[in-house]
Amino acid sequence: MSTVCVGLVCSARIQQLSLAQALADSDLQLGPCLRPEDFLAGDVRQNPQADAWIVDVSDEQGNEAYNAWLETVEQPIIFGDGCAPDVGSHAHTLWFERILAQLVQLKGSLQDFDTRHSRQQNVCVLAASTGGPAAVKTFLAALPKGLDISFIYVQHIDAEHDKTLLKMMSANSHYPAYIAAHGERLQAGRLALMSPTIALNVLDNGTFCQAKNSQWLGAFSPSIDQVIANVSSVYGAKAGAIVFTGMGEDGLVACRLLAQQGGYVWAQTPESCVVGSMPEAVIAAKLVSFYSTPEGLARHLVNSLNRRKYTKARKITMNNASQ
Repeated sequence: MSTVCVGLVCSARIQQLSLAQALADSDLQLGPCLRPEDFLAGDVRQNPQADAWIVDVSDEQGNEAYNAWLETVEQPIIFGDGCAPDVGSHAHTLWFERILAQLVQLKGSLQDFDTRHSRQQNVCVLAASTGGPAAVKTFLAALPKGLDISFIYVQHIDAEHDKTLLKMMSANSHYPAYIAAHGERLQAGRLALMSPTIALNVLDNGTFCQAKNSQWLGAFSPSIDQVIANVSSVYGAKAGAIVFTGMGEDGLVACRLLAQQGGYVWAQTPESCVVGSMPEAVIAAKLVSFYSTPEGLARHLVNSLNRRKYTKARKITMNNASQ
């Protein structure tokens, strides 16, 4: 995800510092920091560069340059929530939480409208439960660097273990992991970990968006069925799911939908699993077009992507030749 740069327009220096801290806590980049009187200077009459603005000033009706900028600025603006109370006070905590909530919403909104990534990308859901981290780690280690595909990893896990899983999957990997969150993006060549605490959907521009009830449906968190169903509805034939080791049948229902949409369903061979119930369920339902060990699944994915790339290039060549 490209960094979101937020500019500040504030009357007071202390307010700029408080808002800058809120931006840092929201993983947003601090942009230009201006005062209303700065707009009277020629070098800032042109719109300074920022993806969005926070404006928190006193009444500036007499500043024509500042008011003209407000009327013409194209980027989103958050109007301030009043001066920050004294640091350490309960009122400051409440003020800070309100600002953070606004920034999270702003970040998600900006990513929603950013269409640089679209449903044209390849997306693969890696689904696992018992024994999953080791199997998925082996699968990723067998892949070459730089494949043009985005991975979403759905692992049944307790809430307090998500940071541990993040460290494990990122260590010595060609496909570094990050925890998916509202406003984050699917990223080619990276592994998005679904949080067990907050249910997320993927939009058609690749942005993660918090689900309405914010809770995963069903008995497991995160829900494999919920993620695969969402991905299949958005990406269709550009999506796939690989069912690794695990107990139960989470993912079975949604894999039927994915297959109907033209996506692929692969599975780890049950005999190579710690617990084979999950892959056995999709294999028995005749939804799986390929199954192998984690290393074999990696080789098959590489070959599949290469075939797609060749087919696409061949179609472009044939279309050019017919013109």
